[in-house]
Amino acid sequence: MPGSRKSSAMSRWLVIALAALAALAPLPSRADGELAPGFGTGGRTLVDTGFGQDFPLGLDLTPGDGHLVVTGYNLFITFQGVRTELDADGALVTSTVVPGTDAVWDAVWNDQGDGFLGGWQGTSVVLTGPPAWGPQWVLGPFTGFDVPRLAMGAREPPFGYVRGPYAGWTVAGNWLIVRTVFDFVNWNDWVFDPDWLGPTIGFDLGEDNRDVLADLAVFELGGAERVVVAGWARSGAIGPSDSEFAVARIDAIGQLDATFGDLGRLSFAVNFDSSGRDEPRAVAVRPDGWIALAGFSGASENVSAGVVALVPPDGALAGVETATFRLGGHPTSFRDVSLIGDRIFVTGRIWDGTESDIVVARLRRDLTLDPEFATGGWVRVDASGTHENDQALTLVLQNGLPVVAGEVASANFGAFAVVRLISALLFSDGFEGGTTALWTATNP
Repeated sequence: MPGSRKSSAMSRWLVIALAALAALAPLPSRADGELAPGFGTGGRTLVDTGFGQDFPLGLDLTPGDGHLVVTGYNLFITFQGVRTELDADGALVTSTVVPGTDAVWDAVWNDQGDGFLGGWQGTSVVLTGPPAWGPQWVLGPFTGFDVPRLAMGAREPPFGYVRGPYAGWTVAGNWLIVRTVFDFVNWNDWVFDPDWLGPTIGFDLGEDNRDVLADLAVFELGGAERVVVAGWARSGAIGPSDSEFAVARIDAIGQLDATFGDLGRLSFAVNFDSSGRDEPRAVAVRPDGWIALAGFSGASENVSAGVVALVPPDGALAGVETATFRLGGHPTSFRDVSLIGDRIFVTGRIWDGTESDIVVARLRRDLTLDPEFATGGWVRVDASGTHENDQALTLVLQNGLPVVAGEVASANFGAFAVVRLISALLFSDGFEGGTTALWTATNP
């Protein structure tokens, strides 16, 4: 029939055109909150450091190459501090025992690229620097001791010194914060910074005065370095009950910053249930001075709600904002927090009555779950696929992507788990427009 060849040719050209368009179409992209396929194996890396339990305590990025350093301990008959390093895409580089430690909590680096580890052995604080800094610095033993935390600032020390880290820990119910330097002119030794007053901080809310330091961070406010220290202040009888979120800010010379809160300190209750147990486990600080705290409220982590609190730059109680979360209706607890723009990442543990898993959530400025992340703002990750006790302990942002380190464990197995998720959202810069009045919310 006339025109049949023309119709057939047009059909062939139509098929070719559609195939070309299909080839040019972008491949389906993964959504925010999904496991990052280019990291480890399917978005996760498991590292078994030896027999027994492996428990991570810290996760940090090395300067320059962006490697991931997991610190913690291995427990098999005795405790051993462990440092594990992965490359930027989750491949194992090295995993070693740190001599002279029962556990290693933090890794930090100064402006010169010197790396430090903060840990403990028995009831003594152990600070480990590079070989040029000499032997480990052991402080203690102490009575009423809790584990140390490290942070690194950018302040230049007096001439003749090389800057070391801040270290904080709890001794006999009070927080003790020190700043260290290496004196290479007079003593060629690791010493306390002579310009640091070294405060002991107590909230004194109750008869037993058992305040516990959980985390610290360093930032610059108006060109002057500040140290923010967070934990919980206890009141009443010795035990887990009757505790409050507590935060203190220290100025550049090592004294409580009187422009913050009540002469440098602030504490407040959340009280999700009647137990009175409120415990923050992590702190993060924005450059403008806003403070984010993450932890839990409840008699135990198997019945608790995760808590995120925002503290304004002046530390005024009236400006504190809090929100509680039982994600999916399950008991939730948060162990770490990171800030990017006007978003807040938290990670920790979710418990469904049978097993626990890693949980990661992204919040908006008003402390509501970000619906553009995962499903409804949060994701549950079964890191091992087979073991019943998974939990995240620490979190960093690697080029804006959340990376969490946690534990996978069962009766006969324990390993470090490191997981990276996708997060492609572009964030606004700040907390502008946020309320300055007390704001409390309960989230699903």
